[in-house]
Amino acid sequence: MGHEVCGEIAETGDAVEGFAPGDRVTVMPALGCLQRGIDPPCRVCAEGRYGICENWTEGSLPAGMFVGNTAEVPGFISEMGVAHAKQLYKVPQGVSDENAVMTEPFATSLHMVVGNRVQPGETAMVIGHGVMGLCTIAALRALHPDVRILGVEVDPFHSGVARDMGVEEVIKPGGKHPYKRIAELTGAKMYKPLMAKPILIGGVDRVFDAVGSTDTVAFSLRVLAHAGTYNMLGISKVKKIDWTPVWLKELTLRGIYVYGNEEVGGRTLHDFELALDLFARGKADLSHLITHRFTLDEWPKALDTALNKGREKAIKIIFTN
Repeated sequence: MGHEVCGEIAETGDAVEGFAPGDRVTVMPALGCLQRGIDPPCRVCAEGRYGICENWTEGSLPAGMFVGNTAEVPGFISEMGVAHAKQLYKVPQGVSDENAVMTEPFATSLHMVVGNRVQPGETAMVIGHGVMGLCTIAALRALHPDVRILGVEVDPFHSGVARDMGVEEVIKPGGKHPYKRIAELTGAKMYKPLMAKPILIGGVDRVFDAVGSTDTVAFSLRVLAHAGTYNMLGISKVKKIDWTPVWLKELTLRGIYVYGNEEVGGRTLHDFELALDLFARGKADLSHLITHRFTLDEWPKALDTALNKGREKAIKIIFTN
C-alpha cells in the first residue's frame, strides 16, 4: 500500500542531482537492479523495463517488487517517505496534485495501450470499471481518440463514470445477453455450440481485462475477433478455461504488470513521463476518479471505505496532509 504518491521533496542526499527540496514529484515505485545496487543490471532493467526486474529477491534490499511491499522501503501512507532519485519524476506546473497522484495507475494503463499498437477504427472492450479499467479508458481516449470503446461492468455507479469518459455502451455481464449484444454492436456472427458457451466469429479487436477472473477470461476469448488481442491487467484466481478460441482464432494473449520505457511518436520516454505529459497538455484528466479524501489519523475509516467501494460509491481513496 502507499505506492502511489505526489509530494514535495523535503531533503536530498549529497549525491543527488537534478532535484532539490521543494520540488513537487511523483514516485515510480518499482525497485529494480539500480535501487538494489546490482551492476550490471538484468536484461529487462537494461532495456528500461524496471517493473519486471529479474532480481527482485536479490541485492541490498529485502525481497519485493516495489515500494510498499518491501520491508525496508515502506509505502507513502505516512508523513514522510524515501525514494531513490531515479524513481522521481517532476510534476509539471498546471498538473494538479489529484492528477499527479494518479500517475502510477495511469502509467500502467498507458504501458498496456501503447504495447497494443491500436489501429484507427478498431473496437476495444474494457472489462471492469474500477480504477485500472477507468484509467485504461482514459489511456485509449488520450492516445487513440478515434477508437470505439465498449465496456463490461456490473456496478451502475462505475458504469456511469465509464460512459461519461467516452464508453459507447456498458454491457452488464451474465448469461447469453452480452454475447448477443456484442455481436449486434460489431456485426459479428454468434454461434451456440451444443455443450459450450456462445462464440463469436467477428467481434471486438482488443480486450483490456481489468478483472482477470475465470468468467472474464473465458468471455473475452469468445468475443474477440480473429487475430484479436487479449490483455490481462486484473488479477484473480482463474479455474478451468476452454482455450479453443485461442488457436481457432489465432489470438494474442498479453500479461500486463507495470510500466517501462516506450517508443512513442519517434521518441523514447518512460510511461510516467508520458502520463505527466498527457496531464499537462490536457489530453487526460483523472482527478474526478478521486472520490474520497482522508487524513492519516482517519486511516481506519479510509481502509474500510477501500474494502467496501460498492457501498461507499468509491473509486480512488487518498490520504492528504
